[in-house]
Parts: sequence; structure tokens; C-alpha cells
Amino acid sequence: MRRAVRTRGHFPNDRAATKLIHLALRGVESKWRRPPPFWQAARSEFSVLFGDRFAVEVS
Repeated sequence: MRRAVRTRGHFPNDRAATKLIHLALRGVESKWRRPPPFWQAARSEFSVLFGDRFAVEVS
């Protein structure tokens, strides 16, 4: 996360920052052995914000 945000520098609005975080998480989630705390809440929020681009998979 830090690397993705740091290399970008600044964001024109909140939506741009949220989109960058979404894209960074999309690739990292599959490598997690154990999801971080509160991931369920964050994942639900992303599914509302990004609709079909963020598929919520039930494990």
C-alpha cells in the first residue's frame, strides 16, 4: 500500500486515491495467508464503491 501511494505522490480527489488502493489490493489479496483485521468491512465497502469490478467471493 505504502509503495503504491508514495510513488503516486498526490491525488486530484478522494475517488482517485480510493481507486489506486482498490487496484493495489486486488493483486495482493490472493497472496495473503490470513486476511488482516477488518478486511471484511473494507471489502464490503469496495464492493459498494466499485460494483462489478470488485467481486466479493465467499470463502
